[in-house]
Amino acid sequence: MEAPQAGEYAQARSNITHATCRALRGGRNEMPENVDAVKDSLRTYIVEQFLPGEDPENLADDLQLKESGVLDSMSTLSLVSHVEKTYNIEVEPHEASNEFGTVAEIADLIVRKT
Repeated sequence: MEAPQAGEYAQARSNITHATCRALRGGRNEMPENVDAVKDSLRTYIVEQFLPGEDPENLADDLQLKESGVLDSMSTLSLVSHVEKTYNIEVEPHEASNEFGTVAEIADLIVRKT
């Protein structure tokens, strides 16, 4: 029998993690089924936490959150924690670095993991 490749191992681990999370939730998928609902929720959280007084509708899906100064390292950690708790997913360190650039990227990550 051939040993699994690194990517296969990571995918298997990811599948087990997600299956375990679903089992702990009683098999329920409590996540919004629609990426637009996830984006709206993210925009609301980001504005309430990091841009008080702004209108969530003014936060574009493609705005680079780190480059524009909306997120710094501490606020990114706070957002990662919020996403993990709210959507019952685990965000890997490389995902927080690579996929937390825009509201659209974060929403896509959430939908893929739920």
